Amino acid sequence: MLTQPTAPTPERTALDMTIDVYRSILRTSRRLRREMQGLFDAYGLTGSQFGILRRIPPEGITLTQLAQTAMVDPGNTSGIVDRLVREGWVERTRSDEDRRVVRITLSEKGQRVLHDLEPRHRAAVQEIMSGLSEEETVLLGRLLEKINGHLSRLDGK
Repeated sequence: MLTQPTAPTPERTALDMTIDVYRSILRTSRRLRREMQGLFDAYGLTGSQFGILRRIPPEGITLTQLAQTAMVDPGNTSGIVDRLVREGWVERTRSDEDRRVVRITLSEKGQRVLHDLEPRHRAAVQEIMSGLSEEETVLLGRLLEKINGHLSRLDGK
């Protein structure tokens, strides 16, 4: 049974409320991933692979830069790119100036899938988020960024 976070009462402490909100964030995150997975499955992609593909600019990007901009754990970026290369979505090329630098570019197949999938993804996100007003969306974004900022500070401890 899903519980709605409520204000603290003598029986429900602020910690109880915080735990309810935390659990709600986790449930929502899982549901969001499940909602999108069907869309990605239709293209033979995972959400992480799509996240990587959409961050590759037309001129390409180094693996290091891609790891910094992706919404994927940096340690996983190389493995995801390996799978994208195997499936023909992206290509790896070594820099002529510095052979240590590897540039990742979208293949023609990758460009086609992004051209087709990106508008469908945007429409799906819009549908999912349509239950919130513009003001609620802005507030939710700010609150989630605040939590992320706090987590980043905790990581730095």
